[in-house]
Amino acid sequence: MFSRVAETRSFSAAARSFDTTTSSISKRIAALEARLGVRLLARTTRRVSLTDAGAAFYAHVSKILAEVAEAEEAVARLGGSVRGTLRLTAPTVFGEHYVAALVPQLLAEHPDLRVELVLTDRLVNLAEEGFDCAVRIGTLADSSLVAVRIAEVESVVCGAPSYLAARGTPQTPQDLAVHDCIHLSLIPLAREWRFRDEGGHELSVPVTSRFVLNSGAAMGGAVVAGAGLARLPMFLVEDALARGEVVEVLHAWKTRPTPVHVVYPGSPQLAPRLRVFVDRMRRTCTHHAKRGVTARPKRRRRNARIAIAMPKKMA
Repeated sequence: MFSRVAETRSFSAAARSFDTTTSSISKRIAALEARLGVRLLARTTRRVSLTDAGAAFYAHVSKILAEVAEAEEAVARLGGSVRGTLRLTAPTVFGEHYVAALVPQLLAEHPDLRVELVLTDRLVNLAEEGFDCAVRIGTLADSSLVAVRIAEVESVVCGAPSYLAARGTPQTPQDLAVHDCIHLSLIPLAREWRFRDEGGHELSVPVTSRFVLNSGAAMGGAVVAGAGLARLPMFLVEDALARGEVVEVLHAWKTRPTPVHVVYPGSPQLAPRLRVFVDRMRRTCTHHAKRGVTARPKRRRRNARIAIAMPKKMA
């Protein structure tokens, strides 16, 4: 419990992790401090921080817990059992569409499994924040994480009818130079969009934006509202396309499919609880292929390329 408070800097977050109350966590840590005879945490109304003694204690505790987890994983692999807590994170909209929906079936199939899912559009440090794995969408930057490619996401360039009526419809990627192109602030390469024509020739064009956001869902809403053009994943924009709220442009120029990976630290050998999640994700993506998400053959590699980008990646 102390370790989780130290990681999250929050008694309430730790309480949620252990499915208990904040007061219970506080009492247990107070008892620990009394036994050790030192104050481990500095508490204020706004934040929780480690004291010097707390930082030293956490350094030892985290190593011990990591070794216990490694021992449990080793035994679980031998027995093939799926048990323990799987802590994972995924991009908000993709997680809502595909990840959250598969968890109930995983829990039903594996009674000893517990899942903690955090949906966020920021890049999460798995080791520092105590996650087992993350779903990443886009080209990956160099890292020691192991990456399993599970799918590809199709994207389209689109805009609202009101915007196109006022500003015109681009006929070629070069026409984007005179348009407002909305992009995500989390994307390092958001100001350059890549296309491929019907002959397979690739083209990269710079784009400008008067509207920058840090949420994929909000970017979709901005497009519907007529704020500009955006390159959006099909699963995010398909309903708006069907209702006529947005219109696809540059039909002859296709965007490169965006890879989807599950990344995790540690050994390339998947722990049982992580393996069943990866397999379920791949089957889910296969089922939803019509929505622009296509499952990929099994492939695993080290030195994964991890970066925030959308549509290169929705972090």
